[in-house]
Amino acid sequence: MKQRSRPLLGTFVEISVPMNSAPECLDKAFEGIAFIESVLSFFNHESDVSRINALSPNTPLTIHPHTYRVLSFAQELSRHSNGIFDVTVGNTLAQKGFLPQKDYLMYDGKWSDIVLGEDSSILLTKRVCIDLGGIAKGYAVDCAIQVLREYGITYGSVNAGGDLRVFGSTPESLIVRHPITPTQTIYLGELLHNNAAATSAGYYSRTNESLPIVHPHRSQCINSYESVTILAPTCMIADSLTKVFLIDPHNSHPLLSHYNARVFLLRYDEEQKILNVFDSKVS
Repeated sequence: MKQRSRPLLGTFVEISVPMNSAPECLDKAFEGIAFIESVLSFFNHESDVSRINALSPNTPLTIHPHTYRVLSFAQELSRHSNGIFDVTVGNTLAQKGFLPQKDYLMYDGKWSDIVLGEDSSILLTKRVCIDLGGIAKGYAVDCAIQVLREYGITYGSVNAGGDLRVFGSTPESLIVRHPITPTQTIYLGELLHNNAAATSAGYYSRTNESLPIVHPHRSQCINSYESVTILAPTCMIADSLTKVFLIDPHNSHPLLSHYNARVFLLRYDEEQKILNVFDSKVS
């Protein structure tokens, strides 16, 4: 396999394709990821996210189709999860130090205050502060896979630091970090063709023992020493479902069935000093 890696999406993105693949397919896939990152970034002042966060209520705004697709799925998942998944948590993330402070952090609009039109337009009923960090990386991986397929690539993979998707007949080992000792790795099995996986855990990102994952009903970052890995048909689905499951694991199982997904929950038992691995497929 031919492999190439670039720093993107806040991590290193590695793309693997057959040795005889055209060199430009890798360049185009990376370019596509970089463009999506610029459009969906909280940090880019010219991104759609910044434009939405600066938008006054009842003022229509045309957004990029990438942004529209991500927000459309985010709204769908918000409805199915009773608002547990909510992209309008940028204010809480900034207050906890996970995002930079900005003028619109006082905005308290929720996902239900976002109205999407059929012509890639958006309208707000209240001002919002959105952050797409819980879904954009998975979407970018899916788009990179689509670019490779358009170049006639029949098998390969895209790995964006915990968000992995494979296609074709070549499986890839699914290896995740230990939730308490991230220098240790755990083998979960093989990720088969045309499937995706995403993992969410604290690892090195804890600030005062909180994770950059917000419980929207409480406006608080959650605390967790667990690791959640979701297998799903697309990386966007897997990426977003990991957050839902970490926030509300007891009520998330119907979503697994709805999205044809599977969850691995890694939970360390401090008393017995063992790592328990729960698999929804066998539970």
